[in-house]
Amino acid sequence: MGFTRSSVIGILVIKNILSLPLEEAINTMKTINKDMVIHSYLRDFLKKF
Repeated sequence: MGFTRSSVIGILVIKNILSLPLEEAINTMKTINKDMVIHSYLRDFLKKF
């Protein structure tokens, strides 16, 4: 869970600092970490922020 939690926090930081839409923040994080997997339940969770 630690790696997933770090990825989710990273996505939220990228989204808020760069004022990006959620999908763009996820894509930016995926370019940084090519092995990252964001499950559908995490996408739903991230949409709340």
